[in-house]
Amino acid sequence: MTINDRIIVLINLLEEGIKRSFAKKTGIPEGTLSSIVGARRSDLSYTILKKIIAAYPEVNLEWLMNETGNPLQQEEKDQNFVLEQNNRYKTELKNTEISERIILIIRSLSLTPNAFASALGYQRSQTIYDIINGKSAPSYDFFRRFMLSPYSRQVNIDWLLTGRGKMNV
Repeated sequence: MTINDRIIVLINLLEEGIKRSFAKKTGIPEGTLSSIVGARRSDLSYTILKKIIAAYPEVNLEWLMNETGNPLQQEEKDQNFVLEQNNRYKTELKNTEISERIILIIRSLSLTPNAFASALGYQRSQTIYDIINGKSAPSYDFFRRFMLSPYSRQVNIDWLLTGRGKMNV
């Protein structure tokens, strides 16, 4: 199942299949959402992922990123908790915040940006440099590569995407 298919599952689970409701709650333009879940199957950007995470903190990020576990986190079902988390993470993360987390990962792994890029399968390290310098946000491709790397067993994906929790698993 692709991430686009997993977004469809979330729409069905969280908004009873109503794309307009999902778009409204996440702040994703309906046209953008249609191109993600429709026939076009556009790639997701970091901005789109941030919006989904902010609107639905109960989404299991491991499942969203690589289909591990259940779509929704099971440990917290209390509505007040969900509302509190939703309000807490409504604020958009800036590229600099994700950049700082990626720099921390590179340093904690005792790697250079070039070695990190190579380990993720990038032929050019410019993508990593653009991310750590805040010039661009990481794409879904970056997160997919990261989740397929051995580093995903060392770094908490929730922390990487949102800054919540601890860096290490």
